[in-house]
Order: sequence, then structure tokens, then C-alpha cells
Amino acid sequence: MRMNMLAPLGRFLDIVIDVMNLAGTGLIALLVALVTSDVLSRNLFGAPIIGVPELVALSILAIVTLQLPYATRGGRLTQSDALLGMLPRNIRWALTRVFDLVALVVILAIVYYSLPLLEEAYTRGLFVGALGTFTAPIWPVRAILVVSMSVLALQFLRQVLSGPKEYRP
Repeated sequence: MRMNMLAPLGRFLDIVIDVMNLAGTGLIALLVALVTSDVLSRNLFGAPIIGVPELVALSILAIVTLQLPYATRGGRLTQSDALLGMLPRNIRWALTRVFDLVALVVILAIVYYSLPLLEEAYTRGLFVGALGTFTAPIWPVRAILVVSMSVLALQFLRQVLSGPKEYRP
């Protein structure tokens, strides 16, 4: 009964996760175009596109955090299954739930400690780059981190409540 009441929220979470994954994929495509343009500019005109290293560095964190909930939902986080594979199905299921609970606590800590960093970056106008050449604000990437980790926490909470699909007894 409880899971039936939460089904609409689960579907909404799935939509949010899919949109975040799509945004991460789009960001990858933009980075490929930017780096390709920079390489062509260096080789054809002898001049780099200003700001490419800074944008790539910021984008990597954004891409990883945007796509992490999708990988988690799909059961594609890197893990060693050597021990789990030797255990009975019920114990695998229980240990995986414990892992999800620990991960939930860690992710919530990341969100909690990232909020002041986001606030500081926004209020103080923190940026990367060199004044007069190229600057980019860092608050958007920190906001992506907070939002993505919050969604990831919801995904881990869903897994704690329902258990991962592949290990249901």
C-alpha cells in the first residue's frame, strides 16, 4: 500500500533523473564542440580559445554529478561483486540495502556541507579564471552539485525503502 502511494513520486523522480542525465549528455556534446573548436583554432590560427581549460574543469564536475543519479538508479555504480556473488540472495539484498543507507547518509552530508559553499560562491561572486582575460562564476556548478546530490539522496532513499531491483528476494 505504501509503495502504491509513493509511485507517482517515484515516476516524478525518474523524470527528474532522466532530464539530469540528458543535461549531462548535452554538456558533454558542448564540451566536445568547444574542445574541437579550440584545437582547430590553435592549429589553424595559432591562438587558443580563451577560457576553455576553465570551462572544461567546471563542466567535468557538473557532468559527473548530473549523471550520477542515473547510474545509481540503473545499478551501474562501480562495485566489486566478488563477495556479494558468494552470498545467499537474502543476505546480498540486505547488504545492498545497508550500502544504500550508508551512501544516503554520506550524500546527505555532502549536501549539508555544500550549501554554505554555494552560498559563499554566490554572495561573494567567486569565479575561476584571470581578471581581464576570462572569468566564469563557480556558483552554477556548486548549485548543480547541491541539486544533483539531493536527487541522488532521494534515489538512495528509494532504494533503501524498496531495495535494489536486482537483489529482491
